[in-house]
Amino acid sequence: MSAVICDSIAFYYLDAPVKRVCGLDVPIPYNRELERNAVPTVEKIEAAIKDIMEAIISGILKCIRC
Repeated sequence: MSAVICDSIAFYYLDAPVKRVCGLDVPIPYNRELERNAVPTVEKIEAAIKDIMEAIISGILKCIRC
């Protein structure tokens, strides 16, 4: 999805950088703990969303202060 956004005109309207949340480039392990580290989890997705939202908010605050 992020590649499609980067290739379209929508890229110029983004308020924050594109961030990918994806699995590691490894075969899916059989061990559950290793699997949790290899694939995106709800926690990893939430953390990525929070990072992007913080970047947007800090950018807005910088613009207000100017």
